[in-house]
Parts: sequence; structure tokens; C-alpha cells
Amino acid sequence: MAQFAQGVHPIRSEKQKPPVFIRHCAPSWEDNIQDVLIKKYQRLIPRAWLKGGSWSDAITRGGRFIVFSNGSKISFKSSEQKLNKWGGDDLDAVGQDEHIPESYYLENRMRLADRDGFFMAAMTPELGITWEEDHVLEPPERVSIEHYFFDTEHNPHLSEVGVAKVKATIKDPRLAEAKLHGRFVPLSGLVIPQFNYDISVIPDRNLHPDAFRVFCIDLHIKTPSAAMWAAWEPDGTLVVYRTAKKAFTVPEWKAFIRAKSTDGTPQMWLADETERETGVKGVYGQDSIVTAFNRGEDRLPLTQVEKGANSFEAGIYRLWSMFKPDLITRRAKIEIFKSCDYGTEYIGGKVHGSLIWELRRYQYKTEQKGDEETLREKVRKINDHYIDDVRYIAMAGPRMQIEHTDPIIVRSVMPELNRG
Repeated sequence: MAQFAQGVHPIRSEKQKPPVFIRHCAPSWEDNIQDVLIKKYQRLIPRAWLKGGSWSDAITRGGRFIVFSNGSKISFKSSEQKLNKWGGDDLDAVGQDEHIPESYYLENRMRLADRDGFFMAAMTPELGITWEEDHVLEPPERVSIEHYFFDTEHNPHLSEVGVAKVKATIKDPRLAEAKLHGRFVPLSGLVIPQFNYDISVIPDRNLHPDAFRVFCIDLHIKTPSAAMWAAWEPDGTLVVYRTAKKAFTVPEWKAFIRAKSTDGTPQMWLADETERETGVKGVYGQDSIVTAFNRGEDRLPLTQVEKGANSFEAGIYRLWSMFKPDLITRRAKIEIFKSCDYGTEYIGGKVHGSLIWELRRYQYKTEQKGDEETLREKVRKINDHYIDDVRYIAMAGPRMQIEHTDPIIVRSVMPELNRG
């Protein structure tokens, strides 16, 4: 970044001449910026490059800017600041030191658009699987992003004795993968470790003719909703055969769901409305989304899922038992069609993926409470909309054979889809 600011970078400076405007960001102002970044720049930048030829003239506004004699500037921001403080500037380059929230990364990307600037980041993935993996290793833009992993033992500036001491200190093999090799691993453990891709993800096939079909949608106002079509087969296997995640309005969802349900009418219709209040009104006084689905000639008979005490824990336990393969048959009680496995995509400015993608990232986080020294674990409630769907369907359970073979019951639920 310092070479680019001075105009002597062997590659970047051929395209963009000074003055250039650079932002370097990090999680903590005191720990990362003042104690690390600024000190590194002071060691690397010759005073002749600086405004006034001295650090006392070049560092302004309490250390928030380094000003070069050619007019280039490097500004510093921490993610301790509110996001609205990160807007406004057009930038030629952004540097990121360690992990910052995804919303701040996206704001930085917006700042680079006008100048066709570049982004460069360096981090140790100590928080497990974070958004950086999704944007770098499997970017939704389907563009190649250069990335490198560096092993600590190959660092030429560290002694063999020093590296050996570091390796001996880190007892957790998952943490060692992150800190010594820079790999993204679920440090606090997966919530559903029983999921095995090779066992639960199967080629698409015909469902059993007596399968009991269930539709479930995890409804949201400000983020995309996730829809799932699944079927209970007579042997108790739950087959997930179709999924969709969209930022649709209620009328758009109605048309989409009906179009995707023509190969078999669901006999149970479930929904989870996060913003729902008791009764028919939502939190802002408007009709609840479930109520809107149940209204009109194109109605869909969604029913709000029951959320009794400990239902989340009970649902997770149910998924544990259903994803665990049988010792003899090597089959799991939840099977997912391969067509439900797809790449990541941007929806509403954020990365979203398939049910399989969610299962591989659904992990615990370690959190320290402010009033005690002990650590406790709880689930990271991020990217789990499909998992919520399959949890609700699993808890609803299969129905008796007569319920899903009686055509009168099927027609009474969705008469429009059964015409002809």
C-alpha cells in the first residue's frame, strides 16, 4: 500500500498514478491500528515520501491519516465505528487486516467502484468459517480471486525453535489448522456433525407413490425467505427434493410455489414467521405474512409452526438422530436430492447457499458473558434458514398412511392444484 501511495508499485502504479486514496481497516483501533498498522508503516515508509518530510507533519487527525508529499492519503478505520462512518469516500485501494464484519467489507467494495480500485486482505481465520471463505474460496461472483495460504513453519523470519514452541502450545488440532496453516475450520464444532454428504445427498429419483409431501417456508421481511419441499416415505425416511431461497413478495411466492408444486401437491403446509405476533397482526400493525398467504383465490394454506418450550433443542436432537447413518444399511433417515446442492449467490447484497452449504457451516460459537469468566457455547444463528425448514418438518413428523392416500383430503387442502 505504501508503494502504491508513492507511485512506485511495480504493477498497480502503472495503472493508477498518484495522488491515490487508500483505506486500511481492522477490527480494533487501539490493538490493530495504533499498535500494529501505524507502527509498521512508520518502519516501512521513508520520511522523504511524507508530507513535510516528517511523521509529525504526515500523521493528521489523531493518527487517522498518513499524508504523502505527492498528495496521496492512507486513512485508517476500525469496525468499532458505526457502519455509516465508512461511506462517502471514493477509494483507489482498500487494505483489510484481520476479520471484520461482512457489512463493512461490502461497504468497502462500494467505495472502490468509481475508481476501479483493488482490495487486499490478510488474516488468520481464528473465528472459524466466516464470510471471507465464501467471498474468496467460492465467490458468488464466479470470478477468480487470488488467494494464498502460508504455513507458519515456512516463515523465513521465525526460528525453528520458536515455531516448535508455538506448535506445542496449541493443543486443539482445529485451532492449529487455523493459526498455523490459515485454513477455515469450524473451531467450536459443527452443530450437526452427523451430516455426511456421501450418505445423505443422493441422486434425484422418483418418490414413493404413498409419500406424504410437506411444504415449509422460513419467512422473513428484510432477508430472503427459504422454501423447502420434502416428503415422508413409508419407511420413515424424510426426502428433501426441492428448495428455493428468494427475496419475493407474497404474490410472487404464491405463483412460484404453485408452479413448483405441480408434480405433487403437499399435504402439509408449514411456515415460520419470525416477525409474527400472537393474532393476525404483525409487529408493525400490518397483517402477518402467513395471513396474507391464506387470503384470496390463490391462497396457500400455510400454518404457523408451533414453537413450544425447548423446541429448538428438541429439533436439533431430532436432526442428530435422523442424519446419523444406520450401522447396517448405512442409510440416514434424511436424504437430500443432489439438485438441491447448488453454488452460492448474492441475494439482497449477502451470500446465500444451499441446504448442504448451511449444514457445513452451522456451528457453535464460543461467547464470554460479561458477568462471568466461564465460556459457554451457543449456536451461531447465521445462514440457517433451510436448516430451520428441515427442523420444522422433522418435528412435525410423518402422518398415517390413510392421511396421505385419501384423495378427498388432498383436494380439500389445495383444490386448485388438483384440477384436471
